[in-house]
Amino acid sequence: MKVYFLNLDRSQDRNRFMSNQLSELGLDAIRIPAVEGSTLSEEEYLKRNPTRNIVKVEVACFLSHRKGWKQFIESNEPFAAFMEDDVHISPNITHLLTNPKWMPNNADVIKFEIFKPKKLVVSREAISIFNNISIRRLHSEHLGAAGYILTQSAAIKLFNWSEHFNAPVDHFLFDNKVGFFQQLNIYQTFPALAIQDLFINQANIEKSLLNSPRMEFRQTNKNHLNLKTYPKLIRELLRIRTQIESGTSYLYHFATKQRIKIRPFFDGEM
Repeated sequence: MKVYFLNLDRSQDRNRFMSNQLSELGLDAIRIPAVEGSTLSEEEYLKRNPTRNIVKVEVACFLSHRKGWKQFIESNEPFAAFMEDDVHISPNITHLLTNPKWMPNNADVIKFEIFKPKKLVVSREAISIFNNISIRRLHSEHLGAAGYILTQSAAIKLFNWSEHFNAPVDHFLFDNKVGFFQQLNIYQTFPALAIQDLFINQANIEKSLLNSPRMEFRQTNKNHLNLKTYPKLIRELLRIRTQIESGTSYLYHFATKQRIKIRPFFDGEM
């Protein structure tokens, strides 16, 4: 399957970093010119994010992912991987991306990135893939959108659902309280096969432009959805509905799900 990686035109160091990694791994890579937040017009910003819940760089990041989804949809290929331009990748990812027959028939999204080491709620059933790599259904929030696989049908759904949005792309994809998480079959690789340089600081590349404006905005907008962009009552109703729809009674949860700590590929698990 092809790998679409998102990269700003001015971030040539990141382009080289990703191009070199993907070339060494023998992966078929396509660069997607990312949307620049500073050039995003107020009209486009409000069109996409009418509630002003996220900053321009977050809207631009989301639009960059949508550009990748659109190009993948137009290719009519069955699967594609999407990466941001600052991820360190496990060599074992080559097997997954060149032999997609391992993907479950019901899978919409496979997340292969780790955001932070934490315990995730996942299915008890693990599907073994290759060389001690397995996948499990993801049932809890696991943020970050720097490394994931989409099916063609999932990309079409996500593209159609995201004409307007009120949360960053990683919340839209991987937050079980925001977006369309409950409407997708999302799997997570164990261990994770990619991690952003932000967390390990091992590459000599430009640092992310998202964090400073994002934190400043959060500090000056205390009632910002906390990415809880819904009023408290609506959030509570959504939580109850989610519990009913996903069958999260105690017995069902105990029988089918468990909490497992996600770790990166270099953390002694492979």
